[in-house]
Amino acid sequence: MKHLLKELWYGNLTPCEDLCLETSAEKELQKKFWECTEKLEAMLPKEVVLLYEKREDLATDIRVTMETNAFINGFCLGIQLMTEVFGTNAQRKILWEEKRTCDDHKS
Repeated sequence: MKHLLKELWYGNLTPCEDLCLETSAEKELQKKFWECTEKLEAMLPKEVVLLYEKREDLATDIRVTMETNAFINGFCLGIQLMTEVFGTNAQRKILWEEKRTCDDHKS
């Protein structure tokens, strides 16, 4: 656990850089996407292609922002769930200790 925290501290944990297309279906989908893009660009005037590329860059920026926010929100939710579970266990332990203490005093 300490190793992971150290890696996080030094900025060495970058799971988003490890993303890749894993299945052949995903790779085929990407291939079709680029084939379609090339055909579209060949049919359009250069001015329209440049405008289209700018639009795609902006769309990518929006997606990256949304994906980052979704990751952060999911991470926070995970921490809240863990806190609730461990908090519940801690409360159970306290109640168990209190019960044992009361039972010891009764004896």
